[in-house]
Amino acid sequence: MLNDYLYRLYDTIVSCGYLEVEQLTFENHAQQRGSIRGQLRFPDGSLLDFGEVLIVRQKQVAKTALCIPLSDCCPGVIVSL
Repeated sequence: MLNDYLYRLYDTIVSCGYLEVEQLTFENHAQQRGSIRGQLRFPDGSLLDFGEVLIVRQKQVAKTALCIPLSDCCPGVIVSL
């Protein structure tokens, strides 16, 4: 289930013609836990750097952590959910 989610996410990101994938890494830490780390460049040159931790809970993929540093607009600021 987790691999299916990661493949769908990858396909979605790549299908956006206006995004350039600088880096995209998927890691399976266990059958029920994984993480995503990536950098996406937008047409205006801005860079989205993100990381997300995922777990499978009750047959659904749940996000346990999301980290987005806002280095371009707010140096030193990190948004975590």
